Amino acid sequence: MSNQIFARITGRFTKTILYIIAVILSLKNLSSLVNKKLAVKEDFRLSQKGIDWLEEWNTEAEIATSISKIAQKVVEILVNVPGMTQAHSRDFRRARPIFTLKDGTVIKIFINPGNVKHIFLADSNNKMLFGGYVGWIDTKGLNQAIEKIKHSLTCTS
Repeated sequence: MSNQIFARITGRFTKTILYIIAVILSLKNLSSLVNKKLAVKEDFRLSQKGIDWLEEWNTEAEIATSISKIAQKVVEILVNVPGMTQAHSRDFRRARPIFTLKDGTVIKIFINPGNVKHIFLADSNNKMLFGGYVGWIDTKGLNQAIEKIKHSLTCTS
């Protein structure tokens, strides 16, 4: 019982933090916000390199406009993994391919600095079809889903 409570609290906390970060970083004039509102001293200025890094970090992926039947099956498997949460598309470009499905859909994985595993689906033009992640407690379920997908929907299956 205590593990379930801990998982719920951890999941809610993670979602809240990620939401706060997304809101802050989606503000149109980020450099102005950092330079004017969050300045520690009057002469504080974020360097152009820092501004460029923040803008690149928050760049969203290009989203696919259609999805194959095989990719639809994969999405159905993934959304049923316990703890699956929608991932931000900015992490799509950080994900590394692990295998390709029969229809050319690429399964990509990204593990963030907090050791949270993200999974993305890319079409044959490297446009994002799906992005999700699970908390630490649900990583085993995600790994099992990945193995199921790999064994049933790749060219070698």
